[in-house]
Amino acid sequence: KRIILEYDNRVKNSIKTGMNPKCLKPGTAELWSYDMDDCKEYGMNKKRDFYLDIYRTTKADLGDMSDVVEDYKYDILYLGRDKGRAGEILKYRKYFKSLGLKTYFHICADRSMFAKKKSYYKPKIKYTEYLALQKQSRAILNIMPEGQYSITPRDMEAAFNNVKEITNNKGVKNLEFYSPDRYFILGEDNIKDIKEFLNKPLSPISEEILKKYTFDNMVFNMISRQQ
Repeated sequence: KRIILEYDNRVKNSIKTGMNPKCLKPGTAELWSYDMDDCKEYGMNKKRDFYLDIYRTTKADLGDMSDVVEDYKYDILYLGRDKGRAGEILKYRKYFKSLGLKTYFHICADRSMFAKKKSYYKPKIKYTEYLALQKQSRAILNIMPEGQYSITPRDMEAAFNNVKEITNNKGVKNLEFYSPDRYFILGEDNIKDIKEFLNKPLSPISEEILKKYTFDNMVFNMISRQQ
């Protein structure tokens, strides 16, 4: 039997310690991950970057969204678990608010029975509920651990759902559809230009390019590759 063990999270954030590749007997399964650092450390296969396109909310071919700006409820949306980054995220929220931008930040507790409850924690919500919030927002915020360059679902959402992204992930510059009017890179782009970035029209992405990053293409790549 050919067994594939696919990691959709970093190894150190896996729920069960038994899922650490070092705990598995050699040859038990093929190990696949989206994270380049984990691939190097544990000898995993690199998964293609993809988006589960059944959740797609709009076509990126629409391009210029400046004509519907008045329909946006929020300028910047954040949703995610704490993972030790809540302090940094809240600082960004404070800065964005100082610029007069409308924000919605939804921080949840980590997956741990030992996680301490904090006043700003909010309950988990369904992914479809998050997507509904995303459709009402001009941009999403994505904060990665320092030094991580791997592409995440948030980076894909920005393309497939035609929403801007503010991120510290410099790896987005390697995406085929990267453009400075879609991705604002914290630490590289001037944060004082956030408002200008939000007001820029979105350059279109062709359906042909997006098709390369669909779930079906990712699965085909995994199945067709032999060890």
